[in-house]
Amino acid sequence: MFFDKNFENTKHLLDYSSLRNKTIGNNLSNINTPNYKRKHVEYKDFEKTLEKELKITNEKHINSINNSENFQILEDMSRGRNDNNNVNLDTEMMDLAKNSLLFKAYTENLTSQFNILDEVISGNAR
Repeated sequence: MFFDKNFENTKHLLDYSSLRNKTIGNNLSNINTPNYKRKHVEYKDFEKTLEKELKITNEKHINSINNSENFQILEDMSRGRNDNNNVNLDTEMMDLAKNSLLFKAYTENLTSQFNILDEVISGNAR
């Protein structure tokens, strides 16, 4: 069903954004911890997964391209400051702002999907 895949995809995007937010928060809370290495979230093999999932064999197919098992937290091993901490406040705040905007877009998408479903169930669909 169309809605099932959209809900599933949006859920995975929200999971990804939530994990990014937690990771950025950890980086910010450790900004003055000696030897702390900045961490970031990546989607493992994103391009390979995207290429595989976007191969459509039938025009009516809708694929789910996201899987939370593909998220990984990586440590940035660059040297950084004299205390070997490589967290940069400006970078983290920029990432946090970007992630907040993406999270808002994902939640608006989910709200839109629920509104459509509500209209269909109540019989008010146009």
